Amino acid sequence: MSREWVRLFAVLVAGVLGTAFFAGAEIGLISLDPLAIRSREAAPGRRRLMRLLTRRRGIIITSIIANNIFLVGTSVILTGLAERRWGEAATLPVTAILALVVFAFGEVLPKALFRRRPEPLMAMATVPILVAHLVLRPVSALAILVTAAMNPRRDEPGGARRRVTRDELRGLFAESSEAETSGVDARMIARIFRMRTTTARQVMIPLERVVMLPESATSADVLDTIRRGGPTRLPLFDRSRTRIIGLVNVFDVLYDETPAAHAAHYLRNVEFVERSRRVDELLVALRRTRSGMAVVVDPDGRALGIVTIEDLVEEIVGELADEHEVPARPAPALGTGTGGFSAG
Repeated sequence: MSREWVRLFAVLVAGVLGTAFFAGAEIGLISLDPLAIRSREAAPGRRRLMRLLTRRRGIIITSIIANNIFLVGTSVILTGLAERRWGEAATLPVTAILALVVFAFGEVLPKALFRRRPEPLMAMATVPILVAHLVLRPVSALAILVTAAMNPRRDEPGGARRRVTRDELRGLFAESSEAETSGVDARMIARIFRMRTTTARQVMIPLERVVMLPESATSADVLDTIRRGGPTRLPLFDRSRTRIIGLVNVFDVLYDETPAAHAAHYLRNVEFVERSRRVDELLVALRRTRSGMAVVVDPDGRALGIVTIEDLVEEIVGELADEHEVPARPAPALGTGTGGFSAG
């Protein structure tokens, strides 16, 4: 093999390897997950990866600059050697061959590898990347200034920052083998993530299990219901149980020194929500309106059940005692005096 061929081959290999390295480093750095890396304190290469992440934007720009230096330099040297050996007619074939080789082995292949395994490959490539970043720092700093001038809002101290998505948090929790969370904590976190996909119909108390009174009920009926262990919030219905018109808080009756005859006198408005309403939205709405209960309705407005603030809290902390369920112990006995009661 002649000396010219050896030179051509050596320049081609060096150029492709340099282009491949920095093209892969660019994609690898973009593919790194900072949240996952921070959570794995004992992971190999974590310290090296954190050094890269602290200089992430500058190193990405350095990788792009170095990639172009190798690409342009290789093209200039190869075409120059080819013209010296074969004349100007060799320029086009050499350029075409270089483009094909660089596209396949200097772009597609390394980017696919670094995208598939960013952490181990970037950990091994840390030293040469940091050296290149140091050498090309003046050029990359100038590129950063130009970028900041073109898009100033992104670089202002009070500018908008990237938000962490729900999926990223879920992935961090799932991947973090070093996280010191108890079984209870883990279940609570998992329930919080599920709230976005849980609907009111899935957590409501079905209508057949709800203790309620007709609109014509008296205050004595309310007190009698609480004596039998009923809930402190009683929905009132008009003729049919599917037509709830509001609720009565038992304490409104108990604390009234001269109770009204009819329970409807104490009627409070109640929230009506569609069965498809997400429970995370419903929890916020009930807190905002200070309502302790919402009625879940179908598209025709017929009541299907109720959701209490306790039901929504259970979606996070787990099962709580439900006043609509049969109590494990006898309910406190009420006194015989008007508005008085004694806790047993």
